[in-house]
Amino acid sequence: MTPAFGLDANVAPAPLSAMLSLVMVAGVDALGLLVLRYLPLRVGSIEPWLRYQAPLVGAALLAAVTFPLALAGIFPRTLAIICALLLVGWGSFHGLHVLRQTRTCWCQADGINSLSIPGLALGVFAIGYGLLALGPVTESDSLDYHVGVALEILNSGAFPVRPEWFHSRLAGSGEVLIAIGLSIGAEQFGALMQLLGVLAIVSLFLTIPGGSSTEGKWIALAVVSCPALIAWVASPKPMLLPGAMTTAALLLIYCHLRELHDKKLASEVRNAFILVCMLTMIAATMKLNFMLSGGVVGGLAVLLLARSRFWAIPIMVGMPMLCILLLPFTFWKSQYFGGGGLAALVHAFPGNWPGTDKFDSMLRAHRDTTVIFPISLLVPSGIGTLTTILGVGLLLLISSVRRTMPNGRAIIAAALIVSIGGVIFGQRNARFFLEPFYWFLIAYHLGCTSAPSFSILTGRAIKFLITMQAGAVYVMLTFGVVTVLPGALMPSWREKVMNRSANGYAAMRWANEVLPVGVTMISAIRSVALAPRFVIPNDWKRYVLEGSPGAKVYASIVAEKNPEYLLVSTGQGAPAPGFPCATNVYAGPFSAKVATRNPFNSGSRYDTWLLKVDPKCLRDEADK
Repeated sequence: MTPAFGLDANVAPAPLSAMLSLVMVAGVDALGLLVLRYLPLRVGSIEPWLRYQAPLVGAALLAAVTFPLALAGIFPRTLAIICALLLVGWGSFHGLHVLRQTRTCWCQADGINSLSIPGLALGVFAIGYGLLALGPVTESDSLDYHVGVALEILNSGAFPVRPEWFHSRLAGSGEVLIAIGLSIGAEQFGALMQLLGVLAIVSLFLTIPGGSSTEGKWIALAVVSCPALIAWVASPKPMLLPGAMTTAALLLIYCHLRELHDKKLASEVRNAFILVCMLTMIAATMKLNFMLSGGVVGGLAVLLLARSRFWAIPIMVGMPMLCILLLPFTFWKSQYFGGGGLAALVHAFPGNWPGTDKFDSMLRAHRDTTVIFPISLLVPSGIGTLTTILGVGLLLLISSVRRTMPNGRAIIAAALIVSIGGVIFGQRNARFFLEPFYWFLIAYHLGCTSAPSFSILTGRAIKFLITMQAGAVYVMLTFGVVTVLPGALMPSWREKVMNRSANGYAAMRWANEVLPVGVTMISAIRSVALAPRFVIPNDWKRYVLEGSPGAKVYASIVAEKNPEYLLVSTGQGAPAPGFPCATNVYAGPFSAKVATRNPFNSGSRYDTWLLKVDPKCLRDEADK
């Protein structure tokens, strides 16, 4: 099929795009339910808490099947379209069935009269997040490599091997799911999958056996009003979905693998372990930081089975699943980028590619806020960083717990290990601590801790703080819905939303108007997923010294693709820039402004230029 470059060329007209996305999500839920029926953990119906994890299981299975195909280079756009249409067809019937069931349950429960205040608030938040997720893609990382890699998969049929595109090496199986949605123009499919991750987490506090239902609603409200979620529910970035997968796997261990006595059915243990492996391993392929949490949860399952009469299950089941689900990505990285097997397994940048060590150090050192860690998890540095904290849910972890449950100590141990690992190896930003945040709260809910009592943080006081946070976050949520949801309703409104909130959108639209058809472009503007032509990202130049041997390596790669134009930006009013092999101005300046979803971080203007590139000069520079 003919390549379609740029996000706009791969999005169905509004509101069709949002409708397709919703129906596809229903198809993923149906797929997950099918898996749970074929891997029963109880005689009869699926457990209530596990039923709400079905979308996670469906997404894991979809990624498990399609990701290896993309790695092997045999996942063309046609096959992605077939997958998407199957989800649409299945989801249409399944969605209607779920709506009928919901209506019946609602009527039997006497509607709104059956809801408590926190229960009603949870419903309002679910609707609000759903509307927010229906907006177009505007988040900066998504407009770079999450959507950019997905479009590369659709156009080439393979997971991209682009050494010069440093950010693309952070992608994984989550981008294949985004590609499946975009294959039929379902722009919001990726964001809705992240929303399902949030809803699956919240459902645990309402349905998991062993906790107080009233207390669970307040804890769920603390989770759903976590300010950090505002930034990520509206993005296809695979952060919330894999975090929910590892959490569901941890609860599977707690409910089905914790007490392995002689009366335990081998089929139940085997099926639970299969689900744990699938969820943790696929989460690990979505983003590297989930390798730690997935490894901790999966290792816990193996340890429990090894100490029981079911010790053979990790060997007979776990090893084949490891080879099928996790090792293909490891082999792919090792084959195309070098490095040993272990390095490729646990490192995003195996091999000795120039500049990647500096890029990796930059990523680890990046901070969303200037507040010292760990206070930054609770206190923002200003109004522009309100969505970078976990919120008052943290206070629940130091409030009184009147019950103890020694068997739940494994949940706390897992949360502690992941927290410490995150501090040592990862970014010290709130979003990277969402998993242990969930797990500690689950332990709290189940009465697994025995912290000392602080009366000032219990009872009415903590409920008041949760209520205040929920109110503040809902104001932000409402603002987000009002500003981005119109983009899902009409094409002209989508263009306005993208111009206001998607950085680089106006510049790329201008480039599309002035560039010839079929040319190759180098882009120094990060939002390469918006590029209207085949684009070569220029992010490597920030981490490689000009004129060094490493620079020649990447210059050679770029020269082989015969770029003809270079898109760059300067400060407003600055003179035309000049670069080696790109000194002549083809078009510009075009005045644009920094566009973000956060109104406090946008508005400053800059100029955009298109320079003519001399491909022969590039080849000569690379050969020096």
